[in-house]
Amino acid sequence: MNRDQSFLSGAKLWLIAGVVGGLVVVSYFMSGSSKEEAPAPAFEPQEVIESEAPATSEPEEQALTLPPAPEPEAPKAQPEVIVSLPPEQPPKPAAPGLPLLEGSDPELYRELAGTVRDPQAVGLNGLLVPKDRIRRFVTTVKNLGDKKVPRRHLPVVSAAGNFQVEREVDGSLVVDKANFRRYKPYVELLEAVDAAKLAAAYRHLAPLFDQAYRDLGFPKANFKSPLLAAIDHVLSAPARKGDLVLKRQSANYVFADPEIEALPEIDKLMLRMGPDNAARVKARLRALRAELIK
Repeated sequence: MNRDQSFLSGAKLWLIAGVVGGLVVVSYFMSGSSKEEAPAPAFEPQEVIESEAPATSEPEEQALTLPPAPEPEAPKAQPEVIVSLPPEQPPKPAAPGLPLLEGSDPELYRELAGTVRDPQAVGLNGLLVPKDRIRRFVTTVKNLGDKKVPRRHLPVVSAAGNFQVEREVDGSLVVDKANFRRYKPYVELLEAVDAAKLAAAYRHLAPLFDQAYRDLGFPKANFKSPLLAAIDHVLSAPARKGDLVLKRQSANYVFADPEIEALPEIDKLMLRMGPDNAARVKARLRALRAELIK
């Protein structure tokens, strides 16, 4: 039932006012309350039929009043929930007397400088990456046996210059012996370090190294065991005499011998630096290992 029919039913218009008056009212509401009213059609007068309803009738004005639409209820205010979080605890040093790991670079440099015979002469500061040295060192040691060691984690700057390659008479490519000089600063730095003092410095800073190692996902381990394992890995790196033959692969050079190319990154590095440099590095690492296990 539409709105106009509901209205006519609820209004209880009696025919006392006549059929003409009723049609006028109906046409008014059906036209949407237009201001322009069409003239009422002419009808012949008809006899008014009395209804059996009571003589009194409701006025038309009352029949036009509809109950107001209920107003939507305003949403009830919800009680404010206050979540009380525990106060954020400031980070604590890994051990009394040590700095925070995130700010440990100056302390590490002071400790290292105290172990080197002449830090400025061997360029200690220039060879170290200036930030996150402990985290970088720990991450590198942890990845040392992998096929690839991400360079972004190295604690030292990359060797200066480009990788040197020499072409032989027969057209083969080999590692140029001039390439060995690129690693000379690192070897000289290692040889300038007093192994006993370096081991003592490590023991003093060991809680920071342990924290960095645990942050990598080893919550119950300390760093000394993987450090010794890494030193043993370098000491066991194969030594090769003679030329190291290369081949071009895309924009890089790789070892032509598939067995050499399949070695871990640190083993191939020991080959690229040359047999003399590799032997000197291993000698210093043996001395350091002996001090660490005391």
